[in-house]
Amino acid sequence: MEEKRRSKRMDIDVKISLRAIEGDGTAGRSYEVEVMNISRGGMAFKCLEELSIKGFYDTQITIWTKERINTVIQVLHKDGDVYGGKFVGMAAPDQFKIEVYELFNYPGEEQNK
Repeated sequence: MEEKRRSKRMDIDVKISLRAIEGDGTAGRSYEVEVMNISRGGMAFKCLEELSIKGFYDTQITIWTKERINTVIQVLHKDGDVYGGKFVGMAAPDQFKIEVYELFNYPGEEQNK
């Protein structure tokens, strides 16, 4: 299988809340999820409730350095109770925090920018 990811996925164990921001009747509803890994472009997470594929969710993630990142994610796919989503509303300084962590904790590993 061809690798489609553009960024290194880094393990993280954090629980966050996703708030639906779409107009299909779920806007404002919150979902508790468990983040499994994160990269500059997105994240993988577990959720026991059904989320909308292609749906948009607002969230705040506490990363390894205990800093908080505010972002919007779009859910792209689901496999069982594991979802994958891409960041569509992350400020450049927050994305930079993830890049710096990657550089210092995964030195020498090939990075696809």
